[in-house]
Amino acid sequence: MTTSGLQNEEKAHVYQFETLQVHAGQQPDSSSHARAPPIYATTSFTLGTLERTARVMASEEENGYVYTRLSNPTHETAEKRLAALEKGAAACLVPSGQAAVFTTLLSLCREGDNVVAHIRVYSGMYDTLKQTMRRLGIQIRFVADTLPGTYQKAIDDRTRGLLVESMDWQGNVTDMEALAKVAHGAGVPLVVENSMGAGGYLIKPIEHGADIVIHSATNYIIGHGTAVAGAVIDAGKFKDWTNGKYPDIVGENNDGFYHTSFGPLAFLMRLRLDIVVETGICSDPFSAFLILQGAETLSLRMEKHCANALALAQWLDGRQEVEWVSYPGLKSHTAHAMAKRYLQNGFGGVLSFALRVGSPKAFIKNLKLAAESTDIGNVRTVVSVPIESSGRIITEQDKPFLGGVTKETIRVSVGTEYIDDILADFEQALRITGST
Repeated sequence: MTTSGLQNEEKAHVYQFETLQVHAGQQPDSSSHARAPPIYATTSFTLGTLERTARVMASEEENGYVYTRLSNPTHETAEKRLAALEKGAAACLVPSGQAAVFTTLLSLCREGDNVVAHIRVYSGMYDTLKQTMRRLGIQIRFVADTLPGTYQKAIDDRTRGLLVESMDWQGNVTDMEALAKVAHGAGVPLVVENSMGAGGYLIKPIEHGADIVIHSATNYIIGHGTAVAGAVIDAGKFKDWTNGKYPDIVGENNDGFYHTSFGPLAFLMRLRLDIVVETGICSDPFSAFLILQGAETLSLRMEKHCANALALAQWLDGRQEVEWVSYPGLKSHTAHAMAKRYLQNGFGGVLSFALRVGSPKAFIKNLKLAAESTDIGNVRTVVSVPIESSGRIITEQDKPFLGGVTKETIRVSVGTEYIDDILADFEQALRITGST
């Protein structure tokens, strides 16, 4: 196995996640021999001879950098690392998780095509799907659940992909293997948003049949609330690009260029060259460096996130001031069995609950350590009331998107602080809120 920076001479040995998160994708810098990945803060690269220029422009030379909008050594290291962690074939960085959704759908669809998506996706993705894609003439067929039969009924001859989250912030886990069978039976890829899967540490969708994995690297991968970034990862396993549904990957516009030139990576190269490069939806080397920095400690942080979240959920579940607690690590959660099937190394770092007495606003105001924020997945514990913080006017059409979330729902993204400090903060906030 070669993981770009880790050359396994003995094929019997496979490097594990904790090793890949530190080393995958990096070759020592050829001029400085820097041990840590450098930040290549440059817009362009010298090409040398005219002969080399021709090879680079024809994509005939590996590490042939031209312009950072197309590729950059810092980007490339981060892309190879993320692909290795997700067990994908290759990845492309984009500026945000929103951009990952947008560029993926633009790569798959033309005007008049459609994608079938679960309506209960995170709010930013929902807005992109509901509004932006519609304006571009791409229909999003929202379905109310992730059951295979529900998706099957929504597919027609203009469907170009199925889209779902591996796990949402409420802890609902998708049966990806079942949906992969539906997608592949229809000749379309399964696209899985895996931000809650923490870069593959908790959930690896490709192992369960996903063809394309998208990430908001802003969350657990970077993990410190310091940058906004996203990524698209191609499994390199989809077999049906030539079935007539994807003319921009294999068709009249490019004479089959992407498929004949890049084979199993035809989709990702279409995304990179036609969408990212041509529209300028590109990442920057500083964000790529923060992805690399975050990835190096990803497993360590996730162990703490998951342990703290489980401890807080169990503690809240025993408090008389609390009406209910939702966390997939609790046996009472409706998705507990599915979570045990698909998650490894823990049940995630996000939980929600409702108070029996007092208002969510009062409780949040009484917290001292945890702060109110809409962010999730970084080292600091933050809380929010999702309906209040979304800024959205809820229409009748939007109500299925809520999935049972009410104005009483408090969401907690549990950080990596010492658990007794988190519990003490919640205890004093519950006590004060309940007495006023």
